[in-house]
Amino acid sequence: MKKKGPGKKIVGENTGKVKRNKKGKPFTMISSNTTAGMKKGDTIMLPKGYPKSKGSNMLSGGNYTVQKLGPKKYGKLKSK
Repeated sequence: MKKKGPGKKIVGENTGKVKRNKKGKPFTMISSNTTAGMKKGDTIMLPKGYPKSKGSNMLSGGNYTVQKLGPKKYGKLKSK
């Protein structure tokens, strides 16, 4: 089993609107390339109770870390 690294750092402002997949799970996409190596269009799977921005269906601004789940897919969002 591969050892997981420390994760990639993102900010909520670099993400788009929160949507739901076919299974009803919330996700968002990176809206621009990041210095952490994430590319525009990469998907972040969100946990239940993710921090929402007031008055909109977006991830709240702030610093987060995510773990890579697969190609262009990240999850395990944690607030910093």
